Amino acid sequence: MLGRLMPLAQQQFDTLEQKQRYIYMNPAQLLAYNFGARVTKVRAGRGTGKSTAFLAPRLLRCVQTIPRSEGLFLGNSIKQLYTKTVPQVILGVEMMGYQEGKHFFRGHAPKKAGFKEPLKKPRVWENVIHWYNGACTYLVSMAIRASANGFNAAYLLADETRYLQPWRKVQEEVMPTLRGGSYDHPGWNEQENPFYLSQTWVSDAALTVAQQEWEKDMEDQTDDINSQIAEMLAELDVLPELAESERFLRKLRHLQCESRVFFNFSSLENVELLGERYFRDRKREMPELMFDIQILGKRKGVARDGYYANFNQEIHTYIPSEESQTEMVYNHYLKKFVSISHQGGVRQKVEWEGIDLDATSKLRDCTLDTDVLATEPLRIAFDVNANICTMVTGQTYKVEGLDCLNVLSSLFTKNDRKLRALCSDWCKYYAPQKVRNNNVILYYDATMKQGGAYGIENAADTRYYNVVKEELGKRGWKVTMVAMGTPMNHPQKFQFLNDILSGVQRPFLRINRENNEYLIVAMENARVVNTSRGPAKDKSKEKHASEQGIAGPLETRTDITDALDTLVIGTRYFGSGATGGMRFSMPRIG
Repeated sequence: MLGRLMPLAQQQFDTLEQKQRYIYMNPAQLLAYNFGARVTKVRAGRGTGKSTAFLAPRLLRCVQTIPRSEGLFLGNSIKQLYTKTVPQVILGVEMMGYQEGKHFFRGHAPKKAGFKEPLKKPRVWENVIHWYNGACTYLVSMAIRASANGFNAAYLLADETRYLQPWRKVQEEVMPTLRGGSYDHPGWNEQENPFYLSQTWVSDAALTVAQQEWEKDMEDQTDDINSQIAEMLAELDVLPELAESERFLRKLRHLQCESRVFFNFSSLENVELLGERYFRDRKREMPELMFDIQILGKRKGVARDGYYANFNQEIHTYIPSEESQTEMVYNHYLKKFVSISHQGGVRQKVEWEGIDLDATSKLRDCTLDTDVLATEPLRIAFDVNANICTMVTGQTYKVEGLDCLNVLSSLFTKNDRKLRALCSDWCKYYAPQKVRNNNVILYYDATMKQGGAYGIENAADTRYYNVVKEELGKRGWKVTMVAMGTPMNHPQKFQFLNDILSGVQRPFLRINRENNEYLIVAMENARVVNTSRGPAKDKSKEKHASEQGIAGPLETRTDITDALDTLVIGTRYFGSGATGGMRFSMPRIG
């Protein structure tokens, strides 16, 4: 049985048609909602409604029960908040009957709205949601240093928690702000209100070692208390009228105030809405390992004896400038809104400005990639195989005086989508850059001089590097071809790449964390084998068929890392071709 959906706190709006509003929840969402633990962690698969039905109801309960408070909504970056999380959470809030421009504003509510002011007013309102009862929810990007400083948060919520890295930064900078305040105000009671000083962490399963940090305390749950809560919720199934008993609810609230719980749900919990076809399609399209992790919610093992032994996410990954992203969002996606409300029988027009979330949520290109420089060409490299074609894109420039290679993004196509489709995807993504600088440097070794039907649709006699030049050229890109000859031998490559990662050689490698998730996964999963000639990358996953009949779990194979290797070696030793730009000296290796 799904159990009984306990109603939201009674809404104090004469404008709403109902005092209580009921919404559909799948079993996972319903359990997390009714459980109401003060510390709630949810790891759930794709398509389970994490933002709309886990976070949105939880946010409303915090807002409703702690009026005039300040709460934190954490995101990995401004880009993530405005393109993914916030639009979905707002959608969930509106599904429950709350309307922007009537019950909340993004930014300071206009005077006409008659909203209460928070007990502690924000210095600036640009990343604040202002609610009808004076509560304020601050959108906080963890990519900005000390972004949570100065808050006395009454609650905090986080989406895509696995991206909040390093986790110790969250513990050191954010957790100390969860201290509420000494206000004698309804709801501000640690013993009575489980949502006061509450934590809500939601994410899909971790794909890398660093992403698993937030899950480490999953065993630190209040098992005895949680069992009592579960028993009381089971009683509600049998006797729904208990939800009207103040004595019953008081006991439940006291238990919830002491509760810490970690839920793990697979996407199958939402099968009624997603449909069986969704799972069949994901099973067909996704590699076995990715399906297990992101759909079934299984934990990922940690690779040992890594090929990229010196790779460290804290050192070699980055998030683009938050200040630049914020400026771009507010310069290009600020929109005027108008709403009509009726208060006391009087019709009034309310106007305000806010980010156009409909536009930002539809962005599928590099518009907000503020690390893409107009002054530098894009550098690309490929790896082409039967079931997966991969490419990596980078740019070179100086960061704090160091010669650096920024890996801006990595893309791939699988199975029946071949090299031409990959080039088309890349051109669409970087279309905004083409207007500013249409120069591209293609690094390729002897493997790209091959040609075969498995890598190119209907063009068995066409060599791969020519296909790339043709596809990019006809879309307006000026491609400089840089031939690298025979690939570097394995022992030499192994030492070179780890020298790069350890800082012994240049360029210093920096990988955009948001645009290279599968590349980072593949780097962490790449293993090393010892051969008669020395260490080499273990390619066994490319050789042995999986249960699906595909040559290994595609995104965790070495293909995408091979494209990275080519880009790094090409940039380091073969210069910038006809476009000039940064060159690196060539000391002897070994």
